[in-house]
Amino acid sequence: MTIVHLIFFLTNSTVVYEEWAKAHGLSVNSLLVLCAINDGGDDCTKKKISQRWLIPKQTIHMVFKDFERRGFVELFPNCEKQNYMP
Repeated sequence: MTIVHLIFFLTNSTVVYEEWAKAHGLSVNSLLVLCAINDGGDDCTKKKISQRWLIPKQTIHMVFKDFERRGFVELFPNCEKQNYMP
């Protein structure tokens, strides 16, 4: 597989996720955060999501606030790390 084929595949894959997210009232970042929450379990922090998915912590914070407003998550303080867990 050449680099051109790889870029083509990645671009088309991203479009599929974008379209699915949009059809369900989400942004791509919101979808990625949901995936991260699903994968991270009880040890899911904004910092870990940011590092794994390369999303700025500010964006993750706004996604969490939107999810909290919509009733998708409940945020709890994580005193050890000064972060919030979904």
